[in-house]
Amino acid sequence: MEAFRTQASLTGDLKEVPGIGPSAVKKLKEEGIDNTYQLLGHYMKLAVTEEDENGENTKVDTYLLNQQFWEFLKTTGIASHRSAIVKAVCEKVASNYPAFHDANIYDDDDEED
Repeated sequence: MEAFRTQASLTGDLKEVPGIGPSAVKKLKEEGIDNTYQLLGHYMKLAVTEEDENGENTKVDTYLLNQQFWEFLKTTGIASHRSAIVKAVCEKVASNYPAFHDANIYDDDDEED
């Protein structure tokens, strides 16, 4: 997970995302997601910003975003490692775009969903 989050650039191969194997690649491609760039883009597209009392956009609700992405993975038919995929994508986006949302909602790396 750490290697994926901190690697400088992506290759585009969906299997570079922790939790994604050949079966998940096939299911994502059926949804029109052919590479890691499209996967991260789909994740970010689901984001909804909230407004503060002054009407200014605030950070994305990370819990809601991750739940929506998890549900998206479920609808594709991905049955294994959905939570690991969500965590990997969440942390990758946060490491590259720190103002986007707060990925520190995870306290450790011990999930196997």
